[in-house]
Amino acid sequence: MTISRRDLKQGAARSAVLAGYLVALIPCVLLGVALGSTVPAPITNVLFFGPQYVVPTGLSRTAPPNYWWSLPIWAVVLVVSGWAAGEWRLRHVAWVAVLVLLGVTIALHLLMPTLGFMFDLVGP
Repeated sequence: MTISRRDLKQGAARSAVLAGYLVALIPCVLLGVALGSTVPAPITNVLFFGPQYVVPTGLSRTAPPNYWWSLPIWAVVLVVSGWAAGEWRLRHVAWVAVLVLLGVTIALHLLMPTLGFMFDLVGP
């Protein structure tokens, strides 16, 4: 089984949609800090703490916060989702990427206690 350049390019484009959603979470933190007390607290909290739910630090009782355990999981999800969405149109991939983002986030939070991690928000 060989992978053609066309398939590789399509897979990369489909993975880029989900990667774009993940990267878009970074400005949310900055926006949450910048808005501060000018907007209601729930909006600021979602903007600031939302990315921590998606890419949890995985605190253990003996180690400091560490993002490195969840980043490889997201890398695998990007590759698999790009491969699985091979011939789909980008507008369909955009909707499926949102569902994948939510599904993997929920799965990570269900998996954390099994791995001995606890979830704790880190903030100012």
